[in-house]
Amino acid sequence: MVYKYFASLNSDENSIVQDKIKYLFLFNLLTFFICLISFPVAIYRNTLSGRPGLFIMSFVSSITLILLLNRKPKYAIVFSSIGFLLTMTVGAFFGTFHGHEGIYFPTIIIFFLLFTSLRVTSLTILYNFFMSIAVYFIKREE
Repeated sequence: MVYKYFASLNSDENSIVQDKIKYLFLFNLLTFFICLISFPVAIYRNTLSGRPGLFIMSFVSSITLILLLNRKPKYAIVFSSIGFLLTMTVGAFFGTFHGHEGIYFPTIIIFFLLFTSLRVTSLTILYNFFMSIAVYFIKREE
């Protein structure tokens, strides 16, 4: 049902772009619901202040869903990519990011491979490399 709805919204795009829009919608819908579930759990465990990426990702997911429903997929892809990278950066430097770099950094790279160009993905790989070195030295001193 969701796929047919998005196919009717973006019927002027080619099939590859339509598939990207569907995947972006499902990704942001999933992350939005995960954030909605994580808020009460973080409040219950009293760890809400240690999860700044949770606030950013819920905001980014909701705005991206609104952009997709308003037929602006290119803005949604750019906003979601920048927001996802910002979420991981803030989470790495200010959140509870101990030992999870091996999961999050490849996830960012796969996300950028799916939704952006190869040049942007290459820059993201370099950014992740330097960020992982910085996180290592900052967390080592703590």
